[in-house]
Amino acid sequence: MTRPLTPYLRYECEWGYVANTSAGEDVLILDVTGRAAPPYAVDHDFWLLDDEHVLKMIYDDEHRFVGAEHLGTHWLAMYRRARDAAVGAAEAFSSWWARHPEEHRGHNAA
Repeated sequence: MTRPLTPYLRYECEWGYVANTSAGEDVLILDVTGRAAPPYAVDHDFWLLDDEHVLKMIYDDEHRFVGAEHLGTHWLAMYRRARDAAVGAAEAFSSWWARHPEEHRGHNAA
């Protein structure tokens, strides 16, 4: 992701990731604001289910999630490399969120 966050990404962080990480989910953030993405990274979100199924996430013009496209098995190697690159360069959501209070709803940047 990049900052500043879109309203929908802020919603994901505040209403999804905060609660999910509090419940024990491991959420990682790859913030590429002001830096290049790692090699093999892709420029979109995806799910890699059971390390066998690739689903490319689809968003509308307002950056809201609207669905996913199942990609064929010929894409597996590329998305496995992309996952490994992203995980290697990402950080835990809780530490990223704590370092960026300017992204929290209601924060007064003035």
